[in-house]
Amino acid sequence: MGGLFRLDGDHFQAISDPKTLSLPVFALLEDHAGSLWAGTRNGLVQINGAITHVFGQAEGIPFGGINAIEEDANGTIWLSIPPSGHSPGPTGPHGLFMKSGDRFTRIAVGQWAGELNIRSLKADEGGKLWIGTIGTGFYRLHDGKFTEFSIDDGVKQNRIQAIVADKTRNLWFCSESGVFGCPIEQLVKHIRGQDAWLSLWQIQPFDGLPSRLTTGNGQPTAVRASDGKIWLANANAIAGFDPETITKTVHLRPPIIEEVVLNGVTQTLAGDRHVRVLADIRRVEIYYTSPNTTTPDLPVFWTRLKGFDPYWVRDDMPHLASYNLHSGNYEFSVAVTGPDGSRLETAAPLEIEVVPQFWERKSTRVLAILLFAAAVALTVGGWERHRSQQRLRQLEFQRAMDLVRQRIARDIHDDLGSGLTEITLLGDNMARNGHDQQTMQKTIRRISDRARSLTRQMDEVVWAINPQTDTLESLATYLNDFAQERLALAGIRCRLETAAELPNLCLTADIRHNLYRAAKEALNNAIKYSGATEVAVTIESRGTALVFIIRDNGCGFDPQQPLKRGNGLKYMQQRLEEIGGRCEMTSQPGGGTSVCFFVSFATHRIGSLANGYSTST
Repeated sequence: MGGLFRLDGDHFQAISDPKTLSLPVFALLEDHAGSLWAGTRNGLVQINGAITHVFGQAEGIPFGGINAIEEDANGTIWLSIPPSGHSPGPTGPHGLFMKSGDRFTRIAVGQWAGELNIRSLKADEGGKLWIGTIGTGFYRLHDGKFTEFSIDDGVKQNRIQAIVADKTRNLWFCSESGVFGCPIEQLVKHIRGQDAWLSLWQIQPFDGLPSRLTTGNGQPTAVRASDGKIWLANANAIAGFDPETITKTVHLRPPIIEEVVLNGVTQTLAGDRHVRVLADIRRVEIYYTSPNTTTPDLPVFWTRLKGFDPYWVRDDMPHLASYNLHSGNYEFSVAVTGPDGSRLETAAPLEIEVVPQFWERKSTRVLAILLFAAAVALTVGGWERHRSQQRLRQLEFQRAMDLVRQRIARDIHDDLGSGLTEITLLGDNMARNGHDQQTMQKTIRRISDRARSLTRQMDEVVWAINPQTDTLESLATYLNDFAQERLALAGIRCRLETAAELPNLCLTADIRHNLYRAAKEALNNAIKYSGATEVAVTIESRGTALVFIIRDNGCGFDPQQPLKRGNGLKYMQQRLEEIGGRCEMTSQPGGGTSVCFFVSFATHRIGSLANGYSTST
């Protein structure tokens, strides 16, 4: 059984005209003109005295239950129809409908999440429509725009059964977590994601509410009486409260910081509100409160730690702020806010100084940076020096190779070139005088001698540039062979005075070549000019010097007198100077001649041999 009933005397009388009113009625509204609007399972009925008017499918209202009706400040009628499964009635269009003329139009189809779950409607004096839903909080509709308010904004519960306005522009929301209220002004100013959470008055069982769960299907399930009190369905009871009493008895008190705990140890706060945290402590806990004996759960706490938090942060764990801090200076402040927008902060912030570890100090970091920069500079400098040394060694090696090439080219040009020219001239001469047999034989012998000489010179060039002969032993052996051969041909005895074991030295090609050529010049001079019967060749080491001595027992000469013959001495001195050595000659008439060549071990051209490989010193 259902329908609309009217109190007549001491009993209720059913209204059966029109027949639509005999169906279950889920919503009632008396508008400003005194008309009564009734929402049934099938259609909307307007009753104005003896005149009734039914709005049905022809007027834009689909077949289905109407669970909320509201009139805004402009006299526009709003109603909501839930989808099938949320209220009785067959399936049909659902959502929010607005009266325009004699018809109702469904608005904002699919544009907001709450249209599936509308439970209540409330219009305020400013022309805004507030919409309560089951599951998505509540919404504000203003100028065609929907604004959502849910637990993400600080709302206590997303299942809103009813919305009621008091006489002082506050809205009260009946939910499954009790009743909470908020000034309309705070809701209008609130911007999700930018502002703080909403500050709400809250009424719960310990405030006298029979049950946290407010109930009722349809509208109204909560109303404001003429005396300003609000009455609501509450489980199996009806509960009422005076909003003015609740809003006036709430007094915020300035928050105070009670204690500071460092690594579990409570600290005594000094009069200057300063806490010094040592380097080995990182966990800082700060306990605070705001004295309020009427509604101790009402204030919303906000904390800010300058140097750590750029903005005020709503504390999800009231009365406690916990931090893990790095070295530095901080200032901790607490603030409380009330539903009316009031705000109070601590009289003075708490100063926190975290002493840095040794390696966290600025001076240590600066020193570390300087050391790192110095290390990088040294590394780069060393690398550059190494590259420069490599380039220098490459240039020196290239220069040495160029000198060797120049010497080889000079030797070939001077010795081999002149020899080949001589052979060519002898051949041409023989061709012109071929009829003289004696002259031809003499020319052939000269060609043969010159060819053997060129062969010997070519052998010397190959020996000089062969890296396998870069040893003192090789030089001594080659020089001794040459001395024995040339002196034997000249009929002069040759005495070799060389140590059984010569120093294990590496001689570069230019040293071996110049020493050999200088020694060869000294031997040729002894053969040509000394008239000696014996020549001694000595190779020895004296301290850090390598010494070659060529002595003869010939006629000698007076060193004070200028020599009339050749440039041999000058030639030998130039050879030794090229390799960083020196040449000394001693002689006296009738006392023979001694030529000494000195080359220092310290020069970079001489090194030691180890395991068959040469290493430069």
